Amino acid sequence: MEIFSTSNVFIRLLKMGKRYLIWYITLCLLTLILALLSVATAEMFNRLANAAVDKNMSLLINTVFLAIGILSVNLIVAIFKKTLSEQLTLRSTLYMQSNVVENTLNTKMADLDKYHTGDIINRITDSVREAQSGVNIKSQEVLGNVLQIIFLLSYFSFIHIPLTIGALVLAVILPMLINFVSKPMRGLYESRQNAITEKESFIQDVIQGAEVVRSYSLTERMKQVLESKYNQYLNYHFKVQKYEVALFRSHTLIWLLGILYVFGYGGYLVSINQLNVGDVVAFAISFERLAFPLAGLAGVWAKFQNSLAHGRRIFELLDLSKEQKLGKKNGPIQIEDIHIDNVYFSYPQSQLSLKGISMTLQKGKSTALIGPSGSGKSTLANLLLALYKPDNGKIYYGIHDLQDMDIANWRSRIAYIPQDPVMFTGSIFENIAIGKEGATWEEVITAATAAQIHNSIRNTSKQYDSVIGEDGLQLSGGEIQRITIARAFLSNPDIVILDEPTSSLDTTNERLIVEQLLEIFKGKTILIISHRLATIQNADQIVFMEDGYVIESGNHKDLVQKKGEFYRMYYDDSKEEVI
Repeated sequence: MEIFSTSNVFIRLLKMGKRYLIWYITLCLLTLILALLSVATAEMFNRLANAAVDKNMSLLINTVFLAIGILSVNLIVAIFKKTLSEQLTLRSTLYMQSNVVENTLNTKMADLDKYHTGDIINRITDSVREAQSGVNIKSQEVLGNVLQIIFLLSYFSFIHIPLTIGALVLAVILPMLINFVSKPMRGLYESRQNAITEKESFIQDVIQGAEVVRSYSLTERMKQVLESKYNQYLNYHFKVQKYEVALFRSHTLIWLLGILYVFGYGGYLVSINQLNVGDVVAFAISFERLAFPLAGLAGVWAKFQNSLAHGRRIFELLDLSKEQKLGKKNGPIQIEDIHIDNVYFSYPQSQLSLKGISMTLQKGKSTALIGPSGSGKSTLANLLLALYKPDNGKIYYGIHDLQDMDIANWRSRIAYIPQDPVMFTGSIFENIAIGKEGATWEEVITAATAAQIHNSIRNTSKQYDSVIGEDGLQLSGGEIQRITIARAFLSNPDIVILDEPTSSLDTTNERLIVEQLLEIFKGKTILIISHRLATIQNADQIVFMEDGYVIESGNHKDLVQKKGEFYRMYYDDSKEEVI
């Protein structure tokens, strides 16, 4: 069986929803009741017609009361099923999205790097919603249609077998047509969804890079590219639409042929006294009700295939390699040195980013990685965060190999402040409190005070309850950076990694932030990554990197006196700062 075959995708979707097994069973039972009621409705019309022809008032009155009961039960069951189905879809979609997000966050970065962020988001939102709709709603519709067809054909056979055989011949035409076109439709559904994802990812890139688009006057060009991508989507959509129209409209022809067949052949049977009028009426009405599930089966089956195509996109994401959980050791309680021993690393399909580097990040001291862009500084930070594994070489925390330590425990020791600070949707309080689960107001205020952002927060309209990006709140780059520093301070880490923490700040704010960082994280193991000299002058140790190699290391004074690569890059002949 193929990993992403239709049956396998459906089974995997059901397994993911096994916690809702009772819900599924209940929905199946309700679907069964509704299918049986379709036969009861046909028999109801049979009796009404015979009562009218025979002028039997007693049968007519009894049948009217029976009809009221059947229609009432049908209405109640249909409402209950619809309500239950909608609740199941909402609950299971949330549950599945949570699982997919959790799995995605545990996926190896090397595998996630192959996908655009917009594509991943589309899979988590749209694909999960469509896949769950297929399992919870469309599959029930398919089951209901199939059961109704079986029950009605059984009822036909009870009335007249030869008449049933003719109806059965007409009934199998549409399923044969569906089976013929379902495979190309699945391929077109997947291609259309990929085109949608590509278009949405492009829009995300344009909006995120709006400043670049404007500065290079790219608006018209971006518009043309968007139109091209949208036309690509329309190309697949129109092809899908042709199949859908053919399927959705084909039921009309089958219904007309069926009615003609029933009244033609049925009328003949009445004329030779092999059937009564009520049988023909019941047969005609039942066949009309048979045409609707057949039409529904055509449309719903096509939509069900679309849901399974979305399911494939989800499982493609879920089946990516997960982060190795490293070992089970929690490592030492106390802060230790970090030893990087002859480490090599390259990103997939790229040249080596790190080429046998070795260094020690001394406990309780600050180490600065400095060098030109592309020298491997941020790559080393990614390895320390255990986002990637070294191709060769080892990283030790004290005497403990990083690969033998519990990954969650290791990361809980680290506070990471990236080059582009991340603000989450929510209030200022919530953004700082992320640093520590269950953080109190006092702890958050203490962290904000340490990061020297408390007074600025107090000057906002709602203070710590101010929602970032709303309430008229617009934060400067420096304020955002200080909020991330407060978040890191609150987590009380053993290790602090600062990746270009001042790249978006002016020189004055840069020096203030760096001095502040070294002060509030005093006693912690600090790694500062930068290519700007002013950021790292006060570090205990400076490591100069270039092209994936460690060129030289020492404190600022020693490196200047050496007059090596560090000196040549950052100072001119007058010993004046270049950067």
